[in-house]
Amino acid sequence: MLWVGLGTTITLGLLSLIMISSSREVAATEAANYSHLVSDIAWFGLGWAAVDRFRAVYALHLGADEYTLNLIAAMPALLLTLSATFALWWRARHTDSVRAILLPTFIFRLIYILPAFATVLPGHLQIPWLIFAAALPGIGQGLSAVLFVVCVQESVAQERMTQLFSRRSVYFNIALALSAVGFGIWLEAVPFPMNYNAMFVFSFGLTLVSMWHVLQLKPIHQPVETFVSNPPRQSPWKSKAFRNVVIVMAVTFAAFTAVNALIPMRLRNELGATESYIALFGLLELLAGALASAYAPRLVKRLGYYGVIVCGMTATAVGAAVLGLSNNLAISLIAGVVSGSGWMLVAMVAVIGLYTESVPVGDATRFGVAYHQVYGLVLFLAPFSSNLLVSADMSLSTILIIGAALRLAAGIVVGGIWLASTGRSARATLQALAARVHL
Repeated sequence: MLWVGLGTTITLGLLSLIMISSSREVAATEAANYSHLVSDIAWFGLGWAAVDRFRAVYALHLGADEYTLNLIAAMPALLLTLSATFALWWRARHTDSVRAILLPTFIFRLIYILPAFATVLPGHLQIPWLIFAAALPGIGQGLSAVLFVVCVQESVAQERMTQLFSRRSVYFNIALALSAVGFGIWLEAVPFPMNYNAMFVFSFGLTLVSMWHVLQLKPIHQPVETFVSNPPRQSPWKSKAFRNVVIVMAVTFAAFTAVNALIPMRLRNELGATESYIALFGLLELLAGALASAYAPRLVKRLGYYGVIVCGMTATAVGAAVLGLSNNLAISLIAGVVSGSGWMLVAMVAVIGLYTESVPVGDATRFGVAYHQVYGLVLFLAPFSSNLLVSADMSLSTILIIGAALRLAAGIVVGGIWLASTGRSARATLQALAARVHL
């Protein structure tokens, strides 16, 4: 019996050591994944200013009008919707999610370099090329958007998601702000078109570094998914929590993007803004977003994801209204600060936080396909609403005020979904919220 007891003790001790070692290894892997995900968004943000802040101005230099700007904004979303449909099939052809994301994420990053070739084409082909250069990367974006969320869920524990999204948002905004200033100075100092072409090529190189960090992810758990060989274990649309998230995403992104593509035209054509002003506008907008994101975990703890979205959409409505009502460039900077902070809380923290909460890790790809099909469709259709307003001979200022009303309405809709999900009356929910705010 002594030997049996001794053997049992030794065996249990060895098992404990193995479990401790395994736990430490998992923790180290997760920490490395966390670091790579933050580095990925920082490098991506350094390049994204070329597309997000200055591609529209570049298009205006080449003779683009409101319809062209909306097409450039909308076409990638259409191809995103179509390509996301094949994400399950694409994932099934690869042994893991990181391998699966390699080609799609590279194709998506072509959005940085393709515009540089517009100026070498004949004048009548330049605008069609810009639309093509925006649309083609959408093929990769649809696949990589689905697979990236899967990679994140496989690489980081659920309880750290809010912290991760907050940190990614902070680094993204800071990186984007720095590059917006740097590119703005460069574009002012160097003649057109060499200034823009060099910017696009340089930003493409920066985002290849971002892609390298994504490819370093190592899953801490590998969910077993059925993919295409077996019928779905659960239809995403049978989940009420998932349906709520999709509705929240649809109304917020539709309201925000409906008029967002027209803001550079309002600033440049009607208020006389230069590239350096647009760089300053972007800097303040993004620094405000970074500051708001840094406080996002506290806000989520106090208000919950739904409360943060309602507040964020209200802020974007105020920003759009100020841009529409004021002809003063200094006041427009304030609008950028308010809107930027609100939208970062909505898009980079709260919506994606709700999404990861509602999606089972073991069926993440299937849920991701459904989510991104709606996401792409929303981003494709939303900009055309402003086309209808432009065709009605409305001024850009009036269109922005209507956009502000849409953003406020989206916040109200999200508030209604929030109340319905709690199962309490509006008064009880507001009392509970007030108590949390004053904690």
